[in-house]
Amino acid sequence: MLLTLLSITPRVALEDLSLHRGLRTLQDTLAAVCLFPRLKALSLRARDNWERRLDLAVLKPLLALERFSCSGWQSVGLKGTPVLPQLSFLEISSTRSTAIDAALLSLHELWISQTRTLQLRGLHLRLPQLSKLSLYKVNMGAVSWPALPQLKSLTAVECPELTVAAPAELSHLASLTLHWSRDCWEAGGRWLHAAPSSLQHMSFYGSTNDWSQPPPLSSVTQLTSLSCNSPAIIPYLHPLAQLQQLELSMNSVTDITLEHSGWLCGLSSLRQLCFGYRVNCLDSAIERLKQALVELSLYGEERVVHDSLVAVQLFPRLRVLTLVLPDTDIGGRLNLRALQPLPALERLACGAWERVDLRGSTRLRQLTSLEIWDAGSVDIDATLPSLQELVVMGADTLGLTGKRLQLPQLTHLNLTFIDMVAVNWRALPQLAELLVASCEELNTVALPELGCLTSLSLDYGQHSESWQVADGILQAAPSSLLSLSITGLEEEEWLQPPMLSSMPQLTSLSSRSPAIIAQLGPLSRLQHLEFPWHSATDLSLEHLDCLCGLTSLRQLEFGITVRNRDAERRLEVLRRVLPPGCILDQPMRS
Repeated sequence: MLLTLLSITPRVALEDLSLHRGLRTLQDTLAAVCLFPRLKALSLRARDNWERRLDLAVLKPLLALERFSCSGWQSVGLKGTPVLPQLSFLEISSTRSTAIDAALLSLHELWISQTRTLQLRGLHLRLPQLSKLSLYKVNMGAVSWPALPQLKSLTAVECPELTVAAPAELSHLASLTLHWSRDCWEAGGRWLHAAPSSLQHMSFYGSTNDWSQPPPLSSVTQLTSLSCNSPAIIPYLHPLAQLQQLELSMNSVTDITLEHSGWLCGLSSLRQLCFGYRVNCLDSAIERLKQALVELSLYGEERVVHDSLVAVQLFPRLRVLTLVLPDTDIGGRLNLRALQPLPALERLACGAWERVDLRGSTRLRQLTSLEIWDAGSVDIDATLPSLQELVVMGADTLGLTGKRLQLPQLTHLNLTFIDMVAVNWRALPQLAELLVASCEELNTVALPELGCLTSLSLDYGQHSESWQVADGILQAAPSSLLSLSITGLEEEEWLQPPMLSSMPQLTSLSSRSPAIIAQLGPLSRLQHLEFPWHSATDLSLEHLDCLCGLTSLRQLEFGITVRNRDAERRLEVLRRVLPPGCILDQPMRS
């Protein structure tokens, strides 16, 4: 059978192999497996276990091996000089003993489970890239922690006798997972007392934790996130003055008692409380909890999000809310009227909904910021008296029209990647900043009446429709406009430069291309000119001549610094005719 496999499978092609056989078959097969130099993933599962030892040194010829897992061996070992240079994932389970004393220079993740004894130490041990170590049901474990300098995540579940590291030895550790059972109280306590200051996230694993003896959380007061299987831990959280997120993965909000609510109200830094089970009902016992929640993010299928909104409405102090559907959930309608019972809501973000709409009279009186992205259609016809910022990024259609539309405080409007936009500009009397990018159709009726509009950003995208929209906005821009930013294509790709003759009042201009310099003659008040993606070497002699004619110019700024003779000559010409200190060039901004 093995000879047949070798005869029909090119040795350079095999990249993934899983072997589930008796030990004799596996040992015999390994000699042949090593003939496949491009093998990247290998799994060995022995059936007649507790018979033989697996020496990982036999895998040394597999120079491309990236993932390896094995189980069912009496012992697994590796010792010696650097081997398996590409190995990034190693899993060992169901063994009596495991001993690793070698340099695995690319290993990022190590899983060891159901092992009686673990030896992760020795003169040769070096794991310089290991960032995640997971140990499950290891009876006795000895680990040389200095050989793991980049460890960021450690899981030690049911490991009653495991070497505890000194804080200085795990200076990068950010996440720690423990099992808090009676048999592991002592070991878990040692880890909490030895936790480094870098630790930010703590998780208590499993469904059988015993809280009759609380964990010493006063040793990890720097925690910002904690996950647990029971609200019984809540009374012991008071030392965590920086805790921002608490997750109760096996509970719903109905499991919170009045006593729990009181303790939670004392956690002044808490911003997010997550439950693993959907809320079916709320009772008076959590009234204080309802008053504490101010920020919430919901991500899930449409049905789950809509069901959750029934409970969300009962949190009157909620100020920030995010509602996002997964990419795989096609469709979904979000009617923002469902959020009307949230009187304190100030910021709302919605992502990946097929339809978002809001109709009616005055809604969401405290809402100051609304962001919508990756939507099918967006339709708003209501009064939002406090809305100051509206961002729509990615939509088929956007409708800001209707008899009831009033946005009296809106000052910032961002419209990006929208096929069709319809706006009643008269309903936006205080609009001061407008950004339009890659929109294929947009009406400009009444746009010249926006007397507060002072800043305009336009993106000349890759389609002629977006060019026409940008040109239409330029022609309709009100006389109050003082600052203009034009991004998009390079000079050689311009269909025609934007016409600026109708806006001599401009005082500041930022452009993607120096080609616009030839159009600046009418801008008699221009004081600031910026080219964020260019240096002085990109200016031609014609450009220099045009710039010399801009008598009002006080600041010329370049986003890229180039130091050579050509650049210095151009800068010298400009310094002769422009005011002192006018020219600014600096490294490109991100």
